[in-house]
Amino acid sequence: MEASRRRLLFRSAAGIGGLAVATGIASAGSAEAVTASGVDWLNVRDYGAVGDGKHDDTAQIQSALNAVTAGGVVYFPNGVYEISAPLAVTVAGTKLVGDKASTGYSAGGSNQTTIDALPGFTGAAMLQVSGVPDFAMRDLTVHGTNTTGTTVGVSLTGAGSCMIENVLVGRTAGDGFFVQGNNPVVMRQVGVWHAGASSGAGYGFNLQAITDSWYTDCLASGCQTAGWNIQGGDNSTWIGCRAEDGPGYGFHFHDRANLFGGLTFVGCSTDLNGKDGFRLENLSGNGAVQLNACEFRRDGNNAGAGTTTCAGTAVVGCAIPVLLDGTTVTARQGDHGGADAPHYGLNVSRSVYVSVNGGYLSCDATGAPVQWDGQGALPIGPAVLTATVSASVPTYNTSRPWNTTPNSHFDQSATQDTSVLTQTLSGATSGSNPLIHQYHPAATTKGLGLQISGEPLMRWVVQADGTQVWGGGSTTRDTSWGRLGPAAIGSIDSDIVAALPGRGLRIAEGTNAKMGTADLRGTTGVVVNTTALTGGSRIFLTVQKPAGTAGGVAYVSAADPVAGTFTIKGVAGDTSTVAWMLVESA
Repeated sequence: MEASRRRLLFRSAAGIGGLAVATGIASAGSAEAVTASGVDWLNVRDYGAVGDGKHDDTAQIQSALNAVTAGGVVYFPNGVYEISAPLAVTVAGTKLVGDKASTGYSAGGSNQTTIDALPGFTGAAMLQVSGVPDFAMRDLTVHGTNTTGTTVGVSLTGAGSCMIENVLVGRTAGDGFFVQGNNPVVMRQVGVWHAGASSGAGYGFNLQAITDSWYTDCLASGCQTAGWNIQGGDNSTWIGCRAEDGPGYGFHFHDRANLFGGLTFVGCSTDLNGKDGFRLENLSGNGAVQLNACEFRRDGNNAGAGTTTCAGTAVVGCAIPVLLDGTTVTARQGDHGGADAPHYGLNVSRSVYVSVNGGYLSCDATGAPVQWDGQGALPIGPAVLTATVSASVPTYNTSRPWNTTPNSHFDQSATQDTSVLTQTLSGATSGSNPLIHQYHPAATTKGLGLQISGEPLMRWVVQADGTQVWGGGSTTRDTSWGRLGPAAIGSIDSDIVAALPGRGLRIAEGTNAKMGTADLRGTTGVVVNTTALTGGSRIFLTVQKPAGTAGGVAYVSAADPVAGTFTIKGVAGDTSTVAWMLVESA
């Protein structure tokens, strides 16, 4: 290859995006070619590193890291490089490049570039990058089986942007990655395997005060405390990331006040974590958390024992909106049997607003697809299926296209006669469906209610059978009004009182009515026809308009409920107009 061509290729490879090209050239080229290129491309073997999995290469690799200039590449040819102390990156723009990282779930093996901790390794991190902007790393495996205490695999702190691609960190005593104060962070195809394996405590990805970052196809497997621990993450996106097989949480995004900008998770997943699969906790500020097409399976497994508290998705103490779209929670046994998990599909408590628009939420046989403490709002949209592992098919009622969990509510507007829930109907006919349609398991369950703040009981309730019940708010409701039978309405426990002068009882007259008038014909009976007459009817008569020889006396001489007639008589010569009314006993 002519010198000018080599120089062009090496210079194009110096940027982050050209690392793959540069790696291929350097592994095939000579030190003489690298020097001729004019690019600061340092091969650790030129500094004495052996990479045979036996020799301690710490000092030799550190010499290369110290020698590189800003923007330069430190190259690790295929091999296993043993270290006994942390490797420190101190030069801005340093790029660490290997030939190949592990493609499986275990760190170490042949045909890959591995940095491995020797027995007796001491230090806070195997690879320490502090205050170094524009750091990049790719095609490397970091293997920490021999680390102890809280030793981290890769520590990135207090700098600007960094990019990690095709890197695997495995079996560190502490976190796989500890990242703090770097913005932005770009990770692609990065894996952490069994972080905290020897100590019992460690995160796969421990992200602190990180903003404006992207994580794509990254995996945390078997990490002890949580796969992902996120305390920051403003305005960041996770695509196709996963956490599985850890005894703790899968994703735990928590304790972040003054959040500025939302977080988005697309196509992310969990499986077989001991606690909640995806947990959001104590978040406030601006923005929202969005979960799109995410899947959470068999979390809350608890080493096969299951739990009665864990959920596929949990939202706890969040003062920002959380939006779930197309979320799937699947409850099943683990790979080796044991209890079904999780106990809840979605668990929401002490949070202002969580919405579920489409998805599938399942739980174990004694749990609930949706568990909610009633605080805030939890609208559940169309096409949300729910199930327990004991059910053969998911539950979805097509006649109930919009549903909320028990105790959900809307906050009323402070403006008089307005509401946060408003719908305007146009072109409605008498046969239209109602605006609000509720289904209830029993006639006595409560459909609507009104409670005044500070009072222990609701003052007004509409039960599922239509009965309305009133009370004073501090004692049991004692006044009801409702359907008492076919075509009968009234109260079973209260007097009917017209307390306003000028108001009272009004009864329609006419054919087959319960009230009307008749003119007496002395002692000759006057027949009144009305099918409203029953065997239990009480007939009240009163002189409405005296006439003739008014005797002031009128009486019912006969009544035939079958024929629907009764007969009224008076004294001789009395032609007064008499009012009559039928009243039934209750």
